[in-house]
Amino acid sequence: MKKTVFIIVFLLLTSNGLFAQDYQSLKKECQTLWIERDKADSLNKAIENYSKFLTLTKDKEEKKFILCRLSHAYYILGDSMSESEKRKKAFLKGTQKANNALQMVENDPNANFFYVANHLCYLNETSFFRANLFLSEVYHRLDVIMKKDKYFLYGGPQRIKSRIIHFAPFYLRNRFTVGTLYSAEKMLKEAIQSEPDFALNRLFLADIYLDMNQKKLAKKELINVLRSPVNNDLEYAAENRIYKQRGKILLKKHFPDYAKTIQKESLF
Repeated sequence: MKKTVFIIVFLLLTSNGLFAQDYQSLKKECQTLWIERDKADSLNKAIENYSKFLTLTKDKEEKKFILCRLSHAYYILGDSMSESEKRKKAFLKGTQKANNALQMVENDPNANFFYVANHLCYLNETSFFRANLFLSEVYHRLDVIMKKDKYFLYGGPQRIKSRIIHFAPFYLRNRFTVGTLYSAEKMLKEAIQSEPDFALNRLFLADIYLDMNQKKLAKKELINVLRSPVNNDLEYAAENRIYKQRGKILLKKHFPDYAKTIQKESLF
């Protein structure tokens, strides 16, 4: 009987030790994969591992963090896809993960931001009318974020607001407080001032300038996109690598002659 009890206790102790080891190993692997989230294989593996990690942790803060990280990951995944159905599926999953985090902490900036980002993208793929109905909630959630951090995620609220203006039909830009391209330009300049090296702010500003037919300014911002740092010490290095590639595409599309002249430079 004593021998049986000893074996049971031994198994429980060793299994707990293995659990802790697996937990820490999985956590470390998630962090390593996240650094290279601009690569499709790493991103998909990170989603898989963070989903496993979510089932292992009992800590509320850690669960919320993982849910937000998964929402962020699904946003990147959806944004990288070209097929509408696949984009919708990824953005919907991202919305659900952020919503789960919001059930835990209603005013969490990360959860609110990626809920808005994913759900807006999902609605844009499904129904322009429904996307417009969602705008009042978008502005409310962005206000919640900005009360805690005006330039959250390197000017995230400004990027979303400017993008709403950019994609709004011309006849809506001056109505329903949507705003104009000039107000979108101002928002993005503020975002750039808050974090000059984050490439997406400049990429969106280049888009605005192309819409305004301000080609010299657009070219300037696209060149700045290509000069964005991609050092892995930066929290947004992976994003910069993604957006630099998009900057190259836009530069070649709108300024092919200029793109050829700098083809041999390190920018390309």
